[in-house]
Amino acid sequence: MLEKELPTCSAFESLTTLEIGEWFLTEDLYVVLRFLQLSPRLEELTLMHRPLDEGAEIDCMPIDGMTFRCPLLESVVIQCSEGDGGIDKLLSVLVVNGISLDNINIAFYDEIEKRDRAERIRADEERSKELRIFEKRVKRNPEWREYDPYAMSESDSKQSDDGFSDASDDY
Repeated sequence: MLEKELPTCSAFESLTTLEIGEWFLTEDLYVVLRFLQLSPRLEELTLMHRPLDEGAEIDCMPIDGMTFRCPLLESVVIQCSEGDGGIDKLLSVLVVNGISLDNINIAFYDEIEKRDRAERIRADEERSKELRIFEKRVKRNPEWREYDPYAMSESDSKQSDDGFSDASDDY
């Protein structure tokens, strides 16, 4: 449906950031090129390539003679698996249309996953560190518990199974 509607789309005059994901970028460049033709103010572009399954075929729209102008395009990120064939063709099309290689960054999915995993580990360690610091401060400042309406006192934690306190002198 997208490929059928794109030829008649009007320009996306306000579009500055575009992300095209899970597409067979190297086998079918038409969608990418058409979006670039329709996005004269584009500043950031992220392309997430998905390789074609073995034996699968797609109907590609011809791209012969297609050009685009994106003078404001400062950043192109191409996400792909290492060794994906056809990325060179995509790069060539971008460079031929005036996108500098200095503005193109290729990120491999394995590296992205490793970076994301490292960031999650770092964030978890930071939260644990902050919690330990907070717990130490609470131990040094027991009066903080008195002002905390959610803090439980020792007598609150000594309740029987029916939910009532075991202390008989509470009244």
